[in-house]
Amino acid sequence: MRRAKQSRPKELGDVLVVDDTLANLRLLINLLSAYGYNVRPAQSGPLALAAIEASRPDIILLDINMPEMNGYEVCRRLKADESTRDIPVIFVSALDDTESKLEAFSSGGVDYISKPFQLEEVSIRIKTHLTIRRLQDGLEERNRDLAAFDRSVAHDLRSPLTALLGISELMTMGAEHRSDENVAAVLEAANRMRSIIDSLLLFAQIGNATAEMAPVDMGALVHKVRNGLKLEIQQRQAEVTIEPGEWPVVAGHAPWVEQIWVNYLTNALKYGGAPPRVALAWDMGDGTDPRFMVRDNGPGLTPDQRDLVFDEFRRLHSTRAEEGHGLGLSIVKRVVEKLGGVVGLESEPGRGSQFSFTLKLLDTQSSADSRELSAPTMALRS
Repeated sequence: MRRAKQSRPKELGDVLVVDDTLANLRLLINLLSAYGYNVRPAQSGPLALAAIEASRPDIILLDINMPEMNGYEVCRRLKADESTRDIPVIFVSALDDTESKLEAFSSGGVDYISKPFQLEEVSIRIKTHLTIRRLQDGLEERNRDLAAFDRSVAHDLRSPLTALLGISELMTMGAEHRSDENVAAVLEAANRMRSIIDSLLLFAQIGNATAEMAPVDMGALVHKVRNGLKLEIQQRQAEVTIEPGEWPVVAGHAPWVEQIWVNYLTNALKYGGAPPRVALAWDMGDGTDPRFMVRDNGPGLTPDQRDLVFDEFRRLHSTRAEEGHGLGLSIVKRVVEKLGGVVGLESEPGRGSQFSFTLKLLDTQSSADSRELSAPTMALRS
């Protein structure tokens, strides 16, 4: 089975009901739809696997006795696939013997409901297992963040701390070692450590915080970000152009949206050409959500590098003299997804890169009642 595509998030959850009896399907669809779930039917095992591949559900209600492929085999196939093994499967069957139940659990089911069933019981069990799955997802994300923090402390902070301690010890040995060069090296190491710590804190805060959505004027924001990076642009003799004309107003959280632009632009300045030529632009993408882009004239990325670029603590330009701790683009991805958008990357070796992200247009119906445009505030750089 190919990797299952993620379904569009629903308020309560996306439920796939698999049963070869049409009456059972109708009953469960009517029940769960009334409770607010998005329900999809499948009348056989192969049809269920095809439906899951097309759009991954949050939970599956699975009959056992079906033609072509029984429920046990469907469940075993799901649990053997990394992209679907975490989907909770509740067996719903007329088989009420212990052996059938044991087979259901050994194939990977999380629960078993015997027919005829109580409608409220089905709803409660679905809600319970969705809650458990979401708590597990949250715990796994926190564990990944902790592991990332460990790697950063072990590797990124150790290098500047070693330099800081070594030079400081040297300076205590006599006035002849307290040169401007050594003082500058101490300050550089301290600032490097502060930058890493700031990025780690920001990375964690974004994961735990709830964004307060408000109108964000993207035209004003991109000009402010470019002005805020004016010194770095001058030092690198870079050229940063902003597409002229009217930019859209989007729904977002201004400090976080500003962080996206800061990190994307900083990345383009670091890894662009010599000198960097960077263009900030936007279009309507697929026609529904505006897409915002940062194009550079850098060396471009290979397909393998493109697959890793938004991962935490990745450095893809190890031969470059630039310093980086691999959090900038992963912060962008986390922020954009938190705001309901998606990140994008188009790049080929020798042809530069285009990093992008989407956000929702401001709902003009409700904007008349909203407060003034969020005032962007320069955020932490990473």
